[in-house]
Order: sequence, then structure tokens, then C-alpha cells
Amino acid sequence: MTNINAASVPAAPDKEPIIIKGSWEDVLQQAQHLAGNQNDEAIPAFQKIVQRLSKLPEAQRMANNERLQTIFLRAAYQLQAYLTLRERYDEALTVLETIKALADTNGKSGITNQQVMVLLMAERIDEAFVKLHEAATAPGADISDWGALVMQYLRHKRLDEATRAIEEATVWMEAQRQAAELDDESIGEYRGYLADLRTDLAIKQQAWDEAEAHYAEAMEHNALYQQNIHLFYMRLLQSGQPERALPHIQRNYQYPIRTGFWRGVALQRLGQSDEANQEWRKVVAIDPTKGKEPSFSELILTHYYLGDKERIGLSNVLHVLQESRRYDWQTLFLAGLGWAIQGRLENAEANFQTAVNQRRMSGQGKRLPKQVWDYCVDLLNGETQAIVAKYFDTEN
Repeated sequence: MTNINAASVPAAPDKEPIIIKGSWEDVLQQAQHLAGNQNDEAIPAFQKIVQRLSKLPEAQRMANNERLQTIFLRAAYQLQAYLTLRERYDEALTVLETIKALADTNGKSGITNQQVMVLLMAERIDEAFVKLHEAATAPGADISDWGALVMQYLRHKRLDEATRAIEEATVWMEAQRQAAELDDESIGEYRGYLADLRTDLAIKQQAWDEAEAHYAEAMEHNALYQQNIHLFYMRLLQSGQPERALPHIQRNYQYPIRTGFWRGVALQRLGQSDEANQEWRKVVAIDPTKGKEPSFSELILTHYYLGDKERIGLSNVLHVLQESRRYDWQTLFLAGLGWAIQGRLENAEANFQTAVNQRRMSGQGKRLPKQVWDYCVDLLNGETQAIVAKYFDTEN
């Protein structure tokens, strides 16, 4: 059987080949065009491809450099995404089952993960948790499968179940260690990961001292947590704890743009606006080409927090969108926020809606997450917030 998972959808070529009218490529292109215009006629067009090609012998689909297999996968995943966008969840799940039937054992896990996301979108929560637990306890499971289960329990505020799942994962890890399935390095990584999950749980319980202790343990076991300490202090800020976040922000000295931005956010949320502005002015004076900052979003947001009167932040985001053939929901959100700061709400809403659609199609959620809503609260007046709130989860 062919190894198929959600990550194996073939990328579109940089240069599209000449398409013969009436070919499968032509049908796929027509379906994609309809879907791009949110025309539901895309559904039968995609279905035609999926239903017919799935019935062909595997050897026929894989012939000629996997030509028909590539078309099948693109059509199937794009159909599932479009059905999810349209909230036709049962049909989306049926498509995923069609793909899963053609996958080998290794390929099925990624498809199961996508099924879980669709089930959560459909608010079939208990079914989703059954699948997540099955994945975590299946032969060949990984620590990330346990993490997926715990994180969903936390997102749905099922803290007792999250606690039990972490305990189960700890027992599972020890069994793996005793069976010599894990080397010392992997054990350290796993213990760090479990400590980070306990950090998340403690934050949800508002047990701040415990959260700090668990994250210290995570750093002790795995240096990656030390190198990415922003993942901890951002959670503190998102939980309304700027004073606790500040000492940890100070430790992020290797990334001056990131450190300066978040220190400014913490200070602003503590009511120290002048000090916050001083931090942000230092950030925009840094030449980002001379450092190794991991992303550009903090620099864009710094311009936004300073008012972006010259539209430097917004212009940079729009440049990225114009230059990229593909772009993620985070970049679309940044564009929408930039337009909202400028008072261009029609443009802002268009970008927010497209970002929402991206998340829906990938099964990530029906709205933009709470952590980005926090920027809107910081930067937009109450009237504007009321207009755009429909695009966001506004509560943890």
C-alpha cells in the first residue's frame, strides 16, 4: 500500500505544465478554481476525481511518475478542506476514510490526526478524544501522540483528564525505557516534554509557582526549552501574568528583537507605557539583517505597538503576501491587524476572514485563537474590537 498522510500531499510545481482540455489535470484545475471562489460546484468536481481514481488499481495510479496518484491526493485533500470550510463535516470525514483506505500503517497516523481535527470542528468532542487516546496507546505511538491528547484536554478545560493522561504518558515512557526502546538522549527529551505539559497544566490551574518549577525541569532535561524560553513567558502573558513573565523575558538575551518586543508588551500591560515605548523604539532601531532572529512577526508587531504611522509594519506584511504563492493564517492576521490600526476596516475584515478560512480548511478551528485576540485588545479601540471580535476566540 502507498504511504499516504496529510503531509504527503504533493506540492504544486513552480511552473504549471500545459494542461490538456478534458484531462484529469483539467478537471482538477476547474475544481480548484471553483473552490477558490467558494463556489460549491467545486464539490462534485472534486468528487468525480476522488471517486474514479480511488477505484483504479494502485499500479495504474502510480504509473508515469505517480501522475494519477498525485491528482487523486490533491483532489481528496482539497475536497476535504473545502467540505470542512463549509461545515460539511460528515462528508469531510468520509473523504478522509477514502484516503485512509489507500494508506499503509505508517500513513494512517497523519490521516487520523486530521480526522481528530475535523471531529473537534464538528464538536464531536468525545469521539475525537477516543481517537486521540487510541493513537497514544497504539503500538508504535510516540510521546507526541500523548502530547496531542493532553493539549486537547487542556484546550477543552478537562483538567482532571489531562492530569491522568500525563500520568499515563509517564508510565508509558518508563515502560519504553525499561524495554530499551529509548536511548538516554530520547529519555531526556521525553522527560522535558512531559515537564512542559505539566507546565501547561499548572498554568491552566493558575498554579504559577508550579508552572515555573515544571518549566525549569523541562529546561534541565532538554536545552531546546532553554533556547525557546519565549514559549513559556508568552504563556504567562497570555494568562494575564506580565509581572511573572518579565524575569523570563530578560533571559531571552540572544534575540534582541524578540526580547525587546515582549518586554515592551509586559511593561505596557503593567501600565508602564513610557517604558514600553522606549523598549519598542530600541527594537525598530535594530537592523534585522545583522542578527539571527527566528521570525519577523515581533518586528512587525513592534511597529504596530508604536502606532505604525509610516505603515512600515503593514507594508512589510503586504510585501510578504504579494511575494508568496502560499501564506499562512498568521501572516493574514498580521495584515488584517495592520489595516485595522490604520482604520481601514474593510481591508482588515477581508484579511481576518481569509485567515479564518485558512484555519477552518486545515481543521485548526472555527476562529482565530485567543492569543492573537490579545493584540487586538492592546491595539484597537473598543468600537473596532466590537466589529472584528466575530473572527476571534475571545476567551481562553
